[in-house]
Formats: sequence, structure tokens, C-alpha cells
Amino acid sequence: MGRRTKKNPEVTLGRRQRRRKEQRRKNVREIISTILYLAILCAAVYFILHYVGQRTVVRGDSMDTTLSDGQNLIMDKLSYHFRDPERYDIVIFPGPEEYGEHPYYIKRTADDTRVAPYGFDKKR
Repeated sequence: MGRRTKKNPEVTLGRRQRRRKEQRRKNVREIISTILYLAILCAAVYFILHYVGQRTVVRGDSMDTTLSDGQNLIMDKLSYHFRDPERYDIVIFPGPEEYGEHPYYIKRTADDTRVAPYGFDKKR
């Protein structure tokens, strides 16, 4: 039968240290990957909220047949940069500051109008 030899403690210690080093590197890579993922996610959310769409709540009942009080809406901020609003479109535009709040007005276009940013209407 074969003879058993004792393992050299220095070699075993070296392997353990290498494994620990490799595990630390793996953990650091994982942490950096997670941080990078969260940073990209935050940037995407910021971009979407400021340039693509935004959530708003209907207050009041001026559009009662279509929209009711307390209903949640998601505003599309991009589409009217590429086309003009059509008749009967619902548009949302910011109103003047009131009591420290910046309200949004929700209206339906009744005729052929061009709605410019910040609520200034211009006839064609």
C-alpha cells in the first residue's frame, strides 16, 4: 500500500491564502457590479421622470365625464415634441405657483390649437 505523507503546512497555508484572496476579489467585483447597476438604475429613473413621463393626480371635477377626482395619470412629455396635439386630446401643462405648489392643469383640446410649453396657447 501507498505511504501517506504529511502535507506541508506552508503549502496548505498558501492555498488557503490564495483562495481567500480570490474570494475577496470575487466579492469586490460583485459589490462594484451591484453599485454600478444601482447607479444606472437611478440614472434611468431620473431620465424617465424628467424627460419622458411623470405621475400626477387629478384634483377637481372639471373633467368629470372623462377623469374623476383622485385619479392617477401618467404624463407623456415626449409626444408633443414630435407632433402637435389633435382635437380632443387631453393635455397637461404647468400652471402658476399657488401657495408654494406648482399645479398642473388638465384640459381637453376643443379645436385645432397648438399648445406651446408652459400653457401658452397659440392658434395656427
